[in-house]
Amino acid sequence: MAAGGVPGDDGDSAPEPTPRTGDPLHIGSVLTASASPPFTLITVFVLIGGALVCVGGRELRTIAWLRRHGIRVPGTVTGRSGGGNGTSAMVFEFVTREGRHVRTRQRVSTNFGLLREGRRVTVAYDPEDPRRAEIVEARATTAGAVLLLTTGSVFFLVGTALGVFSWIARPG
Repeated sequence: MAAGGVPGDDGDSAPEPTPRTGDPLHIGSVLTASASPPFTLITVFVLIGGALVCVGGRELRTIAWLRRHGIRVPGTVTGRSGGGNGTSAMVFEFVTREGRHVRTRQRVSTNFGLLREGRRVTVAYDPEDPRRAEIVEARATTAGAVLLLTTGSVFFLVGTALGVFSWIARPG
């Protein structure tokens, strides 16, 4: 007999309760609760992903439209415009068919595929807004837009998956 007078109790340990499903002490409930990502994280992934998909998709659509339907004229690369984080966009100029001189920059900044200053290029521009133009030979802008679209898709899908898995794993 133990000191407390209970048979089998040596006073050092209390009997362990049998865990029940739904009990906060149940190991499955603890793992499920701690493995569930916070709603804020899910929201951030989905919002950032959605924004990048929208921007990348819009830029890709604009580039494709200009290359298919834009008026093509010769132009010249005149320099670079810094986009931050080591990226830059080519600055170029051309003369429209109506004789208007236009100086503009690429729509997407990249850190690869830059053309040399002074290079003669083919420019495709929107006749309604000649500042909306694209260097036909510059594949880096297309790659940059595709990269935005792909990164956004990954963020969006990860956020959505986290949301679905946390919804499935929620207690109750």
